[in-house]
Amino acid sequence: MPKRYTLAAAFTLFALGVPALSGAADDAATATGTLPMSLEGDARDGDPMSQFVAGRRYLIQAANTGEAELKGKGLAYLEAAAAQGFAPAARFAGSLFLSGDYVTADINEAVNWFERAAALGDADSQQILADLYADGGDVPQDLEQAARLYEDYLANPDALHEPDAYWERTHRLAVLYADGVGVTADPARARVLWQRAADEGHYPPAQEAFARALAEGIGGPADPEGAVAAYYDAASSYLGSGLRFAIGPETAKAEAKRLLVEMQRIHPEARVTRRLERQLTSS
Repeated sequence: MPKRYTLAAAFTLFALGVPALSGAADDAATATGTLPMSLEGDARDGDPMSQFVAGRRYLIQAANTGEAELKGKGLAYLEAAAAQGFAPAARFAGSLFLSGDYVTADINEAVNWFERAAALGDADSQQILADLYADGGDVPQDLEQAARLYEDYLANPDALHEPDAYWERTHRLAVLYADGVGVTADPARARVLWQRAADEGHYPPAQEAFARALAEGIGGPADPEGAVAAYYDAASSYLGSGLRFAIGPETAKAEAKRLLVEMQRIHPEARVTRRLERQLTSS
């Protein structure tokens, strides 16, 4: 399986809808280890967004000053916000323990926080945990947990705000169903997931997997003509989106050439096979 996406994008304050530190008052607060009175008051009164912002700022101050007491205050406010069901606070804490920013990196603490956020319905945390369990290494591989979390993530209406991530995870779950790891083997379910990621997401690995399913009759009847068309779609996606998927134009062309071989094997005289041959020859 491909490596998971860089986690930084999932934790940007912009994505969380939280304003960054700005202005003289905030600069002074950061330097002195204090917070604006209104923010501190709202946090003490139990407003979860204020608790989240206060917790984040105390952690920044702790990192700047080295004062352990401020770190404790920051984590306490994140805990208070998470306890009220404010999932971004739990996700943010998980990201800190995963990356080691402001706190000592601790994968077990990170997983605990992500689990809390995922249970609160946070799509990003569901995806991050699923990837951790699927990839192994940072935590023991657990494909059953990964499959469960991928299902939760794909069913989460908030998940599609990052479409590339969404369709990659759709493909990952399809592979689990096709191979019967972590879940009961269900080739038909895998084929449906691949087709959705191919048709709606135009995700090249899923397009290729769907083409192979059509060619080999995985999860449904074989359809050689449909397979050739699906391989062409995958090749076109690689050629048109190579930079988007960070593989570069030369690698994209190599992927398209590899798929052309499959198309030639199945139906060398098909119109799309000839079209791809011309495209690759002229490029």
